[in-house]
Amino acid sequence: MILSFSFQCRLFAAAVSMGLLSAFIYHILFALCMVSGAVKPLKGAVDIIYWCLFSLAFFFFMLRADSGEVRPFCIAGSFSGMLMYYILIKEKTDRLLYPLFVIIKKFILFILNIIKAPFYPILCPFYRNFNKFLIFFKKSLQNRLKCEKITLSYGQRFFLRGEKVAGSKDKKKIKSQNKQS
Repeated sequence: MILSFSFQCRLFAAAVSMGLLSAFIYHILFALCMVSGAVKPLKGAVDIIYWCLFSLAFFFFMLRADSGEVRPFCIAGSFSGMLMYYILIKEKTDRLLYPLFVIIKKFILFILNIIKAPFYPILCPFYRNFNKFLIFFKKSLQNRLKCEKITLSYGQRFFLRGEKVAGSKDKKKIKSQNKQS
């Protein structure tokens, strides 16, 4: 089907505006992850979900606007809208979003502290014991990791360079030889 030039221009403008909107939504999600201190796997999951939803929305947009025909200029318009957002608008929205999200985070934590306050005397002994357990678990895990690093470094030396790693008996022989000389 041959499209008129004015329809193609409107379709391109709609694709650019969709790109601007999707970049703004992605920027909001990124700012939320940064303010909340989310871990990397959670950020990756948010990215995957976002891009799946964006591709689905773009497909429905093309289905509705152009009878499902995906035209290259629409894809280029969508990505140029995202690029325009990150070049022209991102810095201005950063100045608004981050302080706003920090205020929202403080407000939510304040509300949670109010909700938690009546339960604190009841749960305090359990919390202390659980905290002691976590500290013990963390220290033992750190000690175990140190041992594993030492074991791995000896193993790497043995396998990569072909050197023989001195065992405890060999170390005693080396020490006794050093004392004699």
